[in-house]
Amino acid sequence: CEMHLCEMHLRGLMTLSPFSRIARIVGATSITLSLAVVALSPTVAYGYLDPGTGSALIQGLIAAIAAIGLTLKVYWHRVLGFLGLRRTAKTEEETSKEAE
Repeated sequence: CEMHLCEMHLRGLMTLSPFSRIARIVGATSITLSLAVVALSPTVAYGYLDPGTGSALIQGLIAAIAAIGLTLKVYWHRVLGFLGLRRTAKTEEETSKEAE
């Protein structure tokens, strides 16, 4: 009473819920499709970088530097307080009360 391998596989699928069966089919399909895309894609890519690409890269670099500078300007007191280089407002109030 030996079952053939395909019959066992099909019987195993029949005992799964409908969502599990769909997930298995979609998973197998996506893996097959991914392998086909990789196998059929060209091995050499002939890319062209025009002068506008360099300009866009420089613009992005300048924007990143400006964003970092603005962030530091806005949060400068918090950064100094975190590094321990500046007293917070509460510490200054406590110091002034102790002096009195």
